Amino acid sequence: MSAGEDKSRPGRSLWNDERGQITVEWVLLLLFVALPLYGIFRLVLGILQEHYRMVQFLETMPFP
Repeated sequence: MSAGEDKSRPGRSLWNDERGQITVEWVLLLLFVALPLYGIFRLVLGILQEHYRMVQFLETMPFP
């Protein structure tokens, strides 16, 4: 490509540039793995908190 073509199509040089490809792949991989794991962690934590509340309530009940 000549310098004139490069100025007329600035997006082409960006499209052909592959220097950040590995970084983008890692970010996408982290998004597809870390976000669902974060959601699962919050869900499990909420379930454990509710279970603890139920157990605590049953332990504090007076026996007749």
